[in-house]
Amino acid sequence: IHMMASLVESDYDLMKNVIDINLCGTMLVNKTFYPLLKETGRVIIVTSEVATYDPMPFNGLYNISKTALDSYTQALRQELNLKGIKVITIRPGSVETPLSKGSLTGTKELVSNTVIYENESKHFLNLVNKFMGKPLNPKILGKLIYKVTLKKHPKYIYHKHRSLGLVLLNMFPKRLQCGIIKALLKRK
Repeated sequence: IHMMASLVESDYDLMKNVIDINLCGTMLVNKTFYPLLKETGRVIIVTSEVATYDPMPFNGLYNISKTALDSYTQALRQELNLKGIKVITIRPGSVETPLSKGSLTGTKELVSNTVIYENESKHFLNLVNKFMGKPLNPKILGKLIYKVTLKKHPKYIYHKHRSLGLVLLNMFPKRLQCGIIKALLKRK
């Protein structure tokens, strides 16, 4: 699930829900179905391209949950590797699902709900509208997942439909990233 929110204004139950679904849900599925895996089986976990990037303002909860999920995936890979089971990470960018539409809706809700970031959230909404880009057709992601299940020697990590803007922003040092984001969101 996705929620655009200020980390200091968010309701605890909403924050917990994002972590419970995005991270703990996957952990429970893997724990439940592990006994069904054969020695040469594989686990494919879809995280997000944001898992490896510095979080954007108001996207922190989603980013935290996906970064934790990505870290869980890497740890699970180490453990299951000892039993001959491959764990593969797929990190897609925006995919055309109700979730991709939710980031725009969530940003609009943020604008109406925040007190601390009233001005910045409006500018953030404008940036999201401009730079969201066209989400990936889910069939393309499905084809990649299918291909990975059949591949004899799959890579450990696959990237699909990455946001060029996020890739470029994350090439800058942290101080410069913060300065760029602040300049874009602090305009009058």
